[in-house]
This record gives sequence, structure tokens and C-alpha cells, in this order.
Amino acid sequence: MTEIVIQGIGGRMGHVLCDMIAQREDCCVVAGIDMKDGEQNGIPVYDSLEKLNGKGEVYLSVKDKARDIAAFKSELSALDLTLSDTFADINGGFILKYGDIQINGELSALIHEKRDVLTDELNKALFN
Repeated sequence: MTEIVIQGIGGRMGHVLCDMIAQREDCCVVAGIDMKDGEQNGIPVYDSLEKLNGKGEVYLSVKDKARDIAAFKSELSALDLTLSDTFADINGGFILKYGDIQINGELSALIHEKRDVLTDELNKALFN
């Protein structure tokens, strides 16, 4: 079974994803990341990735193979994260794994995640 952590679990898209995943048998939501600690429908919610149990491993994109990442490795080490020797097949950004939990930090995913929040804020500013 695939265990999923939802970034922005308290938002509109986070609620939709939780509802959709709850109907499936091959995956489940094990935690959420949002503005503050708490619980949502029995799912623990944390205000930072650092509160997830386990040692994290970061997978960079294939494009990062050619870059000098020594300084980045030391910064990860300070956060109790390690850099994988394997590269992810993504366009940019990173994949963060905590045991069986995988967090998609690909640039396009991060931009898509914030789209609803930005759209809501823009609508409030324009039409309220």
C-alpha cells in the first residue's frame, strides 16, 4: 500500500485529495503538512516536514548531475537529510522520501499546489 503525505492538506485541494484517496484500496493518507499542527479526520497534521518520523533522503533531478552539490550536501546533513546517489526522473526540484513516504517537490508540482491558494487570494482582492 502506498502511504501519502499531503502538503497543504487543510486547503480545498487537500480536502478533495483526501476524499478521493479514501475511496481507494491501494493507498492511504498517513499525514499532512499545513500551517499548524493538529488533526484532520484522524490524520495527523504537522507544520513542518521535520516532524515526520524517520530519516529523510533527497533525490535531485537528472539535470543536477552536472552541478557542484557539495555545499548542498552539507546543508542537508544539518537538517538530518541525506542526498541519494540515485537521481529522479523529474524536470527540476526534488523528491523527498521518509521511509515509505514520498513527497513530491518537483517545481511543477509546487507551482500547481499553490495555484488554488493564489487564485483564491486574487479573487478576494478583486471581488470582495
